[in-house]
Amino acid sequence: MSAAGASKPAAAAGTMAPMHLMTQFVASAGAGAYAQDMVLILLIAGVLAVAMNRLRVATIPAYLIGGALFGPGGVGLINKDHGDSIASIAGMAIVLLMFGIGLHMELSTLRGSLKAALGATAIALTVTVLAIWPTGYMLGADTRGAIVIAIALSMSSTAVVLRLLQQRRQLGRTRGRLSMLILIGQDIAVIGVLVALPIIARIGAPAVEGQEAEAMSLLIVLKDVGLALGGIVAIFLVGKLVLPRFLAEAALMQTGEVLMVLALAFSVGAAVLTQKLGLSMELGAFLAGLMLSNTNFRHHLAGQIGTLRDLFIAVFFTTLGMKVDIAEIAANWPAILLASVLLLVIKSFGIALACWLTGAALVTALNVGIMLAQGGEFGLVLLDLSSRGEAPIIAESTAARATAVIVVTLILTPFLFYVSDKIPRSAAMRRTAPWFKPKHAPATTAPSGPAPSHASPEETIVSHAPSARHVIVAGFGLVGRAVSDRLKPSGATVTVVELNPKTVRTQQSKGRSIIYGDIANPEVLETAGIHHADALILTVPDEEAVLASCRIARQINPHIFIVARTNVVSKGFLAKGLGADVAVIEELAAAEAMERIVADRLKKWKDRDEAGLPPNMTNM
Repeated sequence: MSAAGASKPAAAAGTMAPMHLMTQFVASAGAGAYAQDMVLILLIAGVLAVAMNRLRVATIPAYLIGGALFGPGGVGLINKDHGDSIASIAGMAIVLLMFGIGLHMELSTLRGSLKAALGATAIALTVTVLAIWPTGYMLGADTRGAIVIAIALSMSSTAVVLRLLQQRRQLGRTRGRLSMLILIGQDIAVIGVLVALPIIARIGAPAVEGQEAEAMSLLIVLKDVGLALGGIVAIFLVGKLVLPRFLAEAALMQTGEVLMVLALAFSVGAAVLTQKLGLSMELGAFLAGLMLSNTNFRHHLAGQIGTLRDLFIAVFFTTLGMKVDIAEIAANWPAILLASVLLLVIKSFGIALACWLTGAALVTALNVGIMLAQGGEFGLVLLDLSSRGEAPIIAESTAARATAVIVVTLILTPFLFYVSDKIPRSAAMRRTAPWFKPKHAPATTAPSGPAPSHASPEETIVSHAPSARHVIVAGFGLVGRAVSDRLKPSGATVTVVELNPKTVRTQQSKGRSIIYGDIANPEVLETAGIHHADALILTVPDEEAVLASCRIARQINPHIFIVARTNVVSKGFLAKGLGADVAVIEELAAAEAMERIVADRLKKWKDRDEAGLPPNMTNM
């Protein structure tokens, strides 16, 4: 009895110990600081984004300004001693950001133009890095730091530029498409930069005691390169051979969250692997997204993590802004302002020169050069990485000045687009480099709806918009298949969106335009061509997806004709209220079909009675 009684307190103690430790953890300053900082960061990001929107400042610069104003270097709303909690928040944010950039690359759709784009990007990066290099010295860096700053400033903002191109409906135009290709080329260059960063960090680093500096440095570099290549190959092999099989199995479950869980597990796992190999988490996350961009699930995944990514982008850029020291900027504002002007001028002409040398018309080259003249999010990432660790490449104060330069140019990005639109479009400005023969564009039918007022006449070729009417059909069941087949004789191009991976693979092998994804996913709708589509036919039996699709599609394309399938009358009215032009209601359709059947049978009975046929012939 005593033994049993003695065991109970022991068991109770064993049970209470983890709970006690958890209570201590939650009550600790670190856990409290983490929660408090997260709330403050989200609040700062949201409030500043709303406030800056009235001044027509894009969201990413607004996040950076908010972090700078209310962070440790500004008002001090967040304590500088809470650096660990801020770093942990930003760590997951940057993983998702780089994963999203890799996921959006979709190299397979751009192979025809990618060679020229990579050439233009290589020339642009070389010219701008060499020209911007002295700016690093002006900001207070040594030779190594100046190289890193020049590389960081040479990168443009994928997030801000693509968002502005979408808002202005220029993605399909010559300038938009070329800008997108240059941005993709820069994203590809990110791989080399992230691999090279640890090597740059070791250049000039103190030698290990008791060993020859040169030999030790060479051995370390060779070891790092070997491990890095092995890790990158492992990520590519898993992403190419293993992960697609798991994703295909998960897709059969018809539950999108499992796909997202697997994708994020791969992303975070790749990030951890590259970090263990002495590279960076950013590289692993980027490679994971790049591998998934080559699967049928990329559009669905991009939409699923889109909201989560946007949330963490807000957190990441706000925390980056907190690294800016307002006093440091105030003391060095002439150098920061001059560096910002030099960056805009150098990048504008450097990128324009690269585009012109590789075949773009002069006006288009200048358009792209000016639109991509700002600094970018990867530049901020690179500055952050280079100022961290036991032996940083650049000092925090120098990184703060360079970050301020990027923030200034990001704020000016909408103005850069305005300047780009004002470039004259004379015949002389449409000339290409003399070693390229002028290309005569085939006549195309412009997409439906009026062109934006800032669209230039020579840029009416739309790369993705078909010349015929374009229809999106959601679902490839009996109804969707029948609708798609009926549309063939009309000459319309049809893109099908389907959630059954087997159906997608089968129909793709037959040459049908079909993509995997949830029709209520904005990313999937955009991939299907919602911006230039003439009609959207929602045949899926999922009413919630239909209602969400009506609302999203109407927001993206106000002129599209939407036909929605619903089960009951009340949902049909709701679909119309959310943007559907016509609602096909299954219970009404069933009633009409049954009414026709009964009416036809009654007519046959009447004809039989009039003909004097026996009453037992009921199957006529």
